[in-house]
Amino acid sequence: MEVKNENQVISEIIRTLPSDYYATEQSKNYYRQYDGCDDFLISDKLINGIWDFFNYKIMNLSDLGNENIPATVSVLHTNSGAGKILEKAPNNTTLFAYNLDYVCKKITDILCQDKSKEGNYFSKIRDISEYYIARETNNSRKYDIVITQPMPNMTFYRGVDCNDELTSQEPLEYYMKRSLDFVEENGFLVVIYSPDKEEDIKVFSKKLKLNIHHIIKVKELDNIGYQSIILSKNKKQ
Repeated sequence: MEVKNENQVISEIIRTLPSDYYATEQSKNYYRQYDGCDDFLISDKLINGIWDFFNYKIMNLSDLGNENIPATVSVLHTNSGAGKILEKAPNNTTLFAYNLDYVCKKITDILCQDKSKEGNYFSKIRDISEYYIARETNNSRKYDIVITQPMPNMTFYRGVDCNDELTSQEPLEYYMKRSLDFVEENGFLVVIYSPDKEEDIKVFSKKLKLNIHHIIKVKELDNIGYQSIILSKNKKQ
């Protein structure tokens, strides 16, 4: 008899949940054990560092309000994994999660269920390359914050995006470039990356003429886990 590992068990449970399922906190903790999504190794310290930056930079994430972005802050995660980053988003945010993995999408849905109940969370099985199947376009919806975590195996865009030059690029450069199309004029791009890609990130940021606002590293995880860089299209911020 085949012995199933925890990932297999969780995956089977997720696939049988009813559409109106609402998880208890105990159930959420169980689903957080699933390590089959790209964000599993992202540390809580890194996530807290990202949101701490935006709590300081975008004042209306708190109760003080902000004349630059008076409404709720819109956040798109282009590959949300199991929702580790989005579930810790500040209260005054509206979240949008894209994912190509059904189980990871559903775990993100579960961890963000309170936001969904408030009408401030939306998710789709989608990759941003699908906006470029037929032609180049910059008419996609724009967001105040766009988060992307390009992984080496994320090659879905090849054979989907109509721009052959872009699809020949590695995932890190491709998703940095395409994610910018979804960023508001005064918005921010957050890139999650492994430490060995730090120099590549700086090269791509310079090539794309991006302003570097903040680099977040977790010292005790210097050579494992992930780092993040927060960028903007406008140099005068």
